[in-house]
Amino acid sequence: MKPRLGTMLRSCRQRARDSFERVRITQGAYTRCTMLVCGERLDIARSQVHPLLDWVPDQRVGWLLRENAHRPALWRKTQPQVAFLQSYWDTPFVEMESLIALIREESPRTKICYLDWFAPANVPEPRLIDLVDLYVKKNILRDRSQYLNGMCETNLVEYEAQWDAEFLNPRQGVLTEQQLSKLTVGWSFATDRRLVEALQSDAMANTDRPIDLHCRIFSKNERTWYHHMRNRCVESVNELATGAAEGEKIVCSAARLDWDAYMRELASSKACLSPFGYGEVCWRDFEAIAAGAVLVKPNMDHLEVFPDIYIPGETYIDIDWSFSDLKAKYESTRDSGLRKKLAGNAWQRWKSFVATDWNNHWNDTLQKLLET
Repeated sequence: MKPRLGTMLRSCRQRARDSFERVRITQGAYTRCTMLVCGERLDIARSQVHPLLDWVPDQRVGWLLRENAHRPALWRKTQPQVAFLQSYWDTPFVEMESLIALIREESPRTKICYLDWFAPANVPEPRLIDLVDLYVKKNILRDRSQYLNGMCETNLVEYEAQWDAEFLNPRQGVLTEQQLSKLTVGWSFATDRRLVEALQSDAMANTDRPIDLHCRIFSKNERTWYHHMRNRCVESVNELATGAAEGEKIVCSAARLDWDAYMRELASSKACLSPFGYGEVCWRDFEAIAAGAVLVKPNMDHLEVFPDIYIPGETYIDIDWSFSDLKAKYESTRDSGLRKKLAGNAWQRWKSFVATDWNNHWNDTLQKLLET
């Protein structure tokens, strides 16, 4: 009999904690470890690190904040086989260049992997790719040749510029073929501890869903590409709500809820509209799936992500980036059979990812790194 998902996760987490306690990456108390993770403080960054700490069995894994990694003794004494590095989007390049040079000097056999947790699909600092052995990004453009031409900040900015050309910045982030060869897709919010816990809840089985469409987002009335995009979404949903039939309930509000109340609201929703943020993949995508609501989202065919929960007509309802077909796609959510199929498929795909698929992907990624 296969272990239940929850049991397996608790077991992996306990092994990871035991290993971490043995490693004890603290100043003046270093010991050898197999992998050393130098991460950042933000939840969005830590979601990328969680599986390395929780799901990698039989490895000595250490974790510390990247800001504390600039100590020669740390690398000289731990001598990790692999180092995983993160940084902030505004971390000076020279700071990362100095850290990587330190690792190469004090632990020359260590393979270095950069974990790009940033929301957009672009590569903000291509020079980093030259310094590391592998560059793991949580979402990558399927047409990778686009990286060879760079972007005007991100692909989302370029789309919004059709309404206002002043959104455009000079083209940047141009990659070479050699840099592109180091770029590989990683994993997204699907590995976040809190979201994985939510996946194990019984919200999927809830049949009392009085909210027909959920879209609780906040956007300022500012002249930026981001707020322009979000406001287009709000306007489209408000237009939909204005023409809604009697008894239909569409939630489109900027009011914030605490996370538990927010998840209860999603679990009472038939469908959830999740527009793009600063990048395409959003927390809300996985929150909706965990809550059993059908995901409605601008088409994601242009992205390579893992797990791929974005299969139109199978795991979510895709809409045009302009929101022009939102009304027609919303009408399709009246079909309870379709809703059950899409929500169930997305939930099962994520569950499979947690149970087995991430481990397979991890082994492939690690092998690719060690062979560089």
